[in-house]
Amino acid sequence: MKTLGKIIAGAAILGVLAGGMYLNDKGTVSDRNNLTYQGYHPDRQDGFDLLIFDDAPLTYRTTDPDLRAIGDSDRFEIGTDYDVRVKTPRWFGLKTVEPIKQSD
Repeated sequence: MKTLGKIIAGAAILGVLAGGMYLNDKGTVSDRNNLTYQGYHPDRQDGFDLLIFDDAPLTYRTTDPDLRAIGDSDRFEIGTDYDVRVKTPRWFGLKTVEPIKQSD
């Protein structure tokens, strides 16, 4: 009986963790238009690229960029305007971005 109780408790803990990860992954998805891709910063420790979108290049920027998110830098061209889809997790993690199309 004690073994069955431990199995049930372990399964419940795993279920709660899996449910939490699922809910975190189903965060907010929004579309942002006419963002100018300015480049990326590679994060060698975590293995992802932090993409920067802003109207002003770094040399002229006086405030934080319009958008900082992780994504595939090969899908963007510096200085080009994009309509992008931004996915924000519910509790923890970083924003991710993917291009919808190039803006006119």
